[in-house]
Formats: sequence, C-alpha cells, structure tokens
Amino acid sequence: MRASRTLVAVLVTLSLAASVRAAVAEWQWYAEVPDSPTLALVLTSLVGLAWALTGAVLAWSRPGNPVGWLMLAVGALTQVSVGQYGAARLAQQTESPRVADRPLDLALDIGVGFLIFVLLGLLPLLYPSGRLRSRPRRVIAGAVVVGAALFQAQVLRSELDPSAARPFGDSGGTVGLLGWVPLTLLGVACAAGWVSAVIRVTRSSAPERQQLAWLLAAVVLGLVTTPFVGPWLQVAVLYLLPVAVAVGILRYRLLGIEVVLRRGLVYVVLTLGIVAVQALAAVVVGVRLGGTALTGVVAAAVVAVGLSPARAWLQRGVDRLLYGPRPDPVSAVSDLGVALATSEPARLVDAAVDSVEQSLRPGGLRLEDSSGATLVTRGLSSPPETGSGLAETGPHGIRHLGREWLTVPLVVGGETVGTLHLASRQRDGSWTGAERRLAEALAPQVAVALRALDLNADLEAQRDAVVEARREERERLRHDLHDGLGPSLTGIGLGLQAVDDALAGGDVDQGREIAGVLRAETAATVTEIRRIIDDLRPAGLSSQGLAPALRRAVASIARQVPVEVSVAELPDLPRDVEDAVFRIALEAVTNLTRHAVADRARVSLGR
Repeated sequence: MRASRTLVAVLVTLSLAASVRAAVAEWQWYAEVPDSPTLALVLTSLVGLAWALTGAVLAWSRPGNPVGWLMLAVGALTQVSVGQYGAARLAQQTESPRVADRPLDLALDIGVGFLIFVLLGLLPLLYPSGRLRSRPRRVIAGAVVVGAALFQAQVLRSELDPSAARPFGDSGGTVGLLGWVPLTLLGVACAAGWVSAVIRVTRSSAPERQQLAWLLAAVVLGLVTTPFVGPWLQVAVLYLLPVAVAVGILRYRLLGIEVVLRRGLVYVVLTLGIVAVQALAAVVVGVRLGGTALTGVVAAAVVAVGLSPARAWLQRGVDRLLYGPRPDPVSAVSDLGVALATSEPARLVDAAVDSVEQSLRPGGLRLEDSSGATLVTRGLSSPPETGSGLAETGPHGIRHLGREWLTVPLVVGGETVGTLHLASRQRDGSWTGAERRLAEALAPQVAVALRALDLNADLEAQRDAVVEARREERERLRHDLHDGLGPSLTGIGLGLQAVDDALAGGDVDQGREIAGVLRAETAATVTEIRRIIDDLRPAGLSSQGLAPALRRAVASIARQVPVEVSVAELPDLPRDVEDAVFRIALEAVTNLTRHAVADRARVSLGR
C-alpha cells in the first residue's frame, strides 16, 4: 500500500511539473498568433493533467483497480510529451517539429500514443471493476493491445523513414492493403469494446448499470456537443470524461445519471438522423429542382415532418434499452413465464428475480420468505423499519434515503408465501402507476416460483425423513433377528441334537424332557416372529381396521392403567398413514404406562 501511494505521489509530481512546462510553452507559442484562443488552447494542453489527477485519486483509493493506474500513466506521460513537444516547437520555430532526430522524444511519442490507444480500447472493457469478466472481453482487449502496438510500429517506421507510408500519414506514399490491417484491427476492437459497454448497460443490474451510465453519458455528451460548440465548451467536454470515470467508480449514484444518458442517447441519434435525412433530401430535391433556393426549404420540411415521430420512436427504443420493458407489461409477464419455464427447479427463484429486475430496473430489490428471512438481495440494501427514524411511510411503501420502496406481497392460494421489496430507480423518485401495475402483474409468478421452492424444500425434507426412517427400521429388524430370533433358533438346533443323543443312548425319559423344553422354546420363537411381523405391519390393521387393531394393541400393553380408545368416523386412509397413526398412538400409550403416574387415560383419533 505504501509503495503504491509513493508511486502515485511521484507520478502526480511529474505530471504537475510537466504541465507547467507545457502551459508556458503553449502560451508563448500562441501569444504571437493573432486571433487565437490562447487560453483555451493552453487548457487543452493540460487535459492530460486531468486524466493524471483523476487516475491518482482512483489509484490512491482503489489500488487494486487497474483503471486508475492506466489513467494516471497515460495522463502523466501525455503531459511530459506535450511539454517536450512545446519546447521543441519553440526551439525549431515550426508548428510540426520533427522528432526523428531526438530518440528520447520519439520513444516518448510512440509510447504515449500506444498508451492512449490502449486506454481508449480498454476503458469500456475494464470499467468499472477493473476486471475482464468474460472471454469475449479478454479477446477484444488482446486485439486492442496488438492493434495499438502494430499501428505505433507503423508510426515509428514512418518517422525513421520518411518514404514509408502509413494510414493518414503525410509521406505521400501509397499504403498497401496490409498497411491498413493494424488500424483496422485497432478500430474494430475499440468499437467492439464500446458496443460491449452499451450491451452491458442493458443487461447489468445496479450498481454496475449506474456506473456504466456515467461513462456512456460523458461519451454521448462529447459526441453531441463537440461538432457544434466553440473551443471553450470543447475543452469542458475533454475535462468531463475523466471526471465522469472517477465519479462512476466512486460516487456512481449522484445526479440521476440515467436521465442524462436517456436524453443524450435520444438526441445524439436524432441529431445524426436529422443531418443525414436533410442531406439526403437536399441531394434528391436538388437533382429534381436544379439546386434552387427551394431545395433547402423542401429538405427542411421533410425533416420537420419526420422529427416528432422519429423522436417518439427513438425515445421508446432508448427507454427499453435502459429501463427494460416496463411500458409493455404483456412482454414483461411473457418473458418471466419463459424464464420460469426454461429454468432448473433449483434456479426458479433466481430466474424470477432476474426477470423482475430486467423488467422494472429497480434501484434495489429484496425478496423475503413468509417468515421474513431474506432470500435474495440486489442493489441497494432494504429499507429500515419505519419506527427507526430513518424512514417514513409513503403512499405505496417506505421512503428511505430519497427512494421509495414498493412492497408487493406474494400470495398463492390465499396464503402469503413471501414479500418483494423494490426501491425506486432514481434518488428522490417514486413508482409510477404503470410501474406499480407491472410489479403487481409479475408478483403472482414470482409467488409461484417461491412456493415451488418451499414445496421442493419440504419434499426434500420428507424424502430425507423417509430414508432415515427406513434405515432405522432396518437397523431395528437386524437387531431383533440377531439378538432374539437367531439365538432361539440356535438353541432349538442344539436341543434337537441333545434329543438325538438321548434316544441313541436309550434314555427315553431325558429325550422327552428335552423335547418339552424345545416345544416351549419353539412356541416362544413363533411368538417373537409374530411380534416382528406385527412391528412391520400389525396384522390387525389389514384384517380388522385401525380402530379394532388399536384397541387390541392398547389393551395388551396397558393392563395396569385403563385406557379408553375413541376413534371417530374416518375416511379410508392410505396404508402408510394408517401405519403411522397406529404406531404414534401405540408409542404414546407405551410411554404413558412406563413413565406416567395415572389412574386412567384416553386416546382419541379424529379429524
């Protein structure tokens, strides 16, 4: 920790020193240029310092997140490079000083360019956690690094050899097909990274969705404003992006950023569409009308007619992209049904919660069972009790820390099986009527999933109980056969051998005496066998029914305490239930005769 913070301090100091040098050089150069926005250009030369300071804050507070270190390195080296460039420009008195003769400056330029391209491509992939969580993102990251390295190698070759051509270079040479491969690879990889960030916004849950919204909002704002504003606002936009990155990681819940992103996406697409349509209309009408003044009027009319429907269509698309299918409850309910139908039984509740979160995009979610125990928590923590002083009761639930918590009971068959708590998406926001109706429409299916989870748990418990009971019954039967019936049969066998020996020796009286003993032993063994069979299933239950069999069994074991057996009219019971009732009642009477001091007792069966 100490070493990392020391490195942060060193890089920040280097950035500050290089920024002073760059600002002075920029001011001296443009102060001699008439009508130039000198101060704006000086501030532009210090954009790297904003990245360095932002990266320093992130690296200091989140040293395990590589985003901060990457921003700090890019910002610090950029300021050093800008300072070197400004000094060389003043020394050579030229707008574009050559660096090929200065190896240190050349290496610095190539390295800074590589890091800037890497930051541009990796930022949407690493942000906000700093980890590449999926294989596609790792592949894209590798393509960004390889593309940046190959392109900067082309730049280095063109600097050392003026005749070497590269894309967008000024050597005048022809770039072959292979010469476009590095730039194409880099461009496609960077575009794929930013597209993946947009896709993650649509699929992620809080808080990652809000964090990505900060990054994309800054990018969208830059795309919307940069072509149409002056140098001062362009400078402000350049400073906004690193600040948005830091806020998105550290304080992503500020300012209701999803609203900014929602409006920004609509108007950036709408602006580009207007420009394209007006240009197309102008070309078509110009061909027809010969480029008269009426051309612009007709093109503007075409744009005006399509503006309102286009804005409404774009707004619906962006709303579904950012907020899910809340305006379309039928699709939301259908999606939830499909999720439940295709999920494994053990994941029914998780699938239901995922679908609800995708449809409503709440700021927080908590699912409780009927006992109040928490099963699932997503996003913000659940609200405190209203009596704690931290929350107040709103019209539809509890309002806590500026968010309204919507409480939806989950009911199946008239029985409450759980409760779903949903926090409003925005701070100081409330649930609209449409959102509440959608939550209530989704609740029954969530309740069914929760009930299925309870039934599955009960089934597992009963299955375990049956397995345990069977194991105990087998153990008891083994014990009875081994300790009771086995020795008796062994004794009878030895007795028969003694009878045979007595008869062989002519001692008939002794043989008869042993035979009498064997007869009594055999009778006792038969009684023991019947007892074991009765323990497996009492014979009277099959031949007489529950009530007579129970009265007979109670009378045989409760001879000292009179026990009255009262059995009401019962329907036909399954054999397992009948056996269980018989054994439970008989065990109760057995415990009574052994442990209770009672004059009389009564066993009552009914429903």
